[in-house]
Amino acid sequence: MMQVAEVELSVCGPRQVATLCHAAGRLARQEELKASAISLLRAAGAEIGRCEEDLQPQGVANWCWAYGKVQVGLPVAERLAARATTAPGQYAPQQIAAVVWSLAALRSQRRDLLRALGLEAAGIAGQFADRSLTNVLWAYSCVNVHHESVEWLVEEAGLRSRRLRTDDLIGSLVSTAKLRVGSIGAALLCKEVGRRGGIPARWVGTGCWALAELGNRDALASVARRIEPQSLTPAEVASLAVAYSRWWDASHAGAAEECRATCV
Repeated sequence: MMQVAEVELSVCGPRQVATLCHAAGRLARQEELKASAISLLRAAGAEIGRCEEDLQPQGVANWCWAYGKVQVGLPVAERLAARATTAPGQYAPQQIAAVVWSLAALRSQRRDLLRALGLEAAGIAGQFADRSLTNVLWAYSCVNVHHESVEWLVEEAGLRSRRLRTDDLIGSLVSTAKLRVGSIGAALLCKEVGRRGGIPARWVGTGCWALAELGNRDALASVARRIEPQSLTPAEVASLAVAYSRWWDASHAGAAEECRATCV
């Protein structure tokens, strides 16, 4: 990695710089390489003026993703994201997802960019891979950007809810609840969670909170019947306490009594 960090970026073409950024983002997962990765990415930011006009969509996505991964370079990421909003139809779903994710990871306040990217994403919502769709919904929930195009993405998640893997299903549900999207798509997500009943322990607290936030007591009761309170962490217990304090009533006493007792 030290050899990569010492590359003279000024002699690299735009595609090569973007590829190096992507590699740096991946290598930054290793703590001993993180400082070198950040150094390379900061140096790459100085090359943006020379490179941006010739960057292809994948290069833009790779560059943005890397900045989001190591939490540096927000101005450069926003500058690159703006390019994606001026080239409708040229960015693949996964590329749009990477750009939106990076802005959320960097806590961008550019709501204009996020809305424009949302419109682009909504237009190709049916083409997103399940995980990419989940990631885009997560991104908008993190920056609390709720607009019509996000509702279309929730509708798409709802339509494919029966086929979603559990992590993607619960992730989409939680993001929908954070965005306070009450729609047919949200109802379908809740219904599918209730149909499956069981939720992995790591998702119990936030999953039940989301069902409560969206007002779906039937799904919440279905999940409650299968919860093993002794397997929950304190944070999950706290989330359950919020869920049941909001939606507890006598009609669900049998299903939720043990969990409620754990939470109080």
